[in-house]
Amino acid sequence: MLSLPRWRGRARWGALVVGCLVAGGGIALTLLADLGVGPYDVLNSGVATRLGVTFGLASVLVSTFFVAVGWRLGAAVGPGTLVAMLGIGPAVDAWSLLLPGSVDGLATQAGLLAVGLVAIAFGLSLVIAADLGAGPMEVVMLGLSGRGVPLRWVRTSLEIAVFTTGWALGGQVGVGTVVIALAIGHLIAAFVPSDVGAAAGGRTGRAVP
Repeated sequence: MLSLPRWRGRARWGALVVGCLVAGGGIALTLLADLGVGPYDVLNSGVATRLGVTFGLASVLVSTFFVAVGWRLGAAVGPGTLVAMLGIGPAVDAWSLLLPGSVDGLATQAGLLAVGLVAIAFGLSLVIAADLGAGPMEVVMLGLSGRGVPLRWVRTSLEIAVFTTGWALGGQVGVGTVVIALAIGHLIAAFVPSDVGAAAGGRTGRAVP
């Protein structure tokens, strides 16, 4: 089984921080691969282009919107949600400064895309398993999942929705966008604890996913 445990004690905060850093690194790798970013990041890049702001700031703005929507759906919003909302975008910018400006060769690009995809899914799953509140988009995902919609299909549908919106805004699109959209929901479903959907209940319950 690939499912992560539900962390306890101080380990929860460690899992949260590591999850944000890993997810940010994964996004930076997909940007470096230059084969198309994930649908959520198509939206982020589209917003950045339209507003003339950095990718990190656009990510914070978009994440704030998703947290508000997820809260309205009844998903719990915890401190981890706020950390992810404010931390993943800047983490992408930081990782991008450490990585080379570009790479050559389709095989190298495809490899970076694959590693980035797994890193994003694993990082976001760590955020969920930390049990301190899911990431911004995951709040919406868990809110819908908690209403009986299968998690893997909720995530895939959300990826398609943000992709079309981001594309309309002029975001970065490529074959990698399609690969991530179709695969990430299944990867997250494999990594997150098996009872995660049941914990997505109302605001008056647990302040975690």
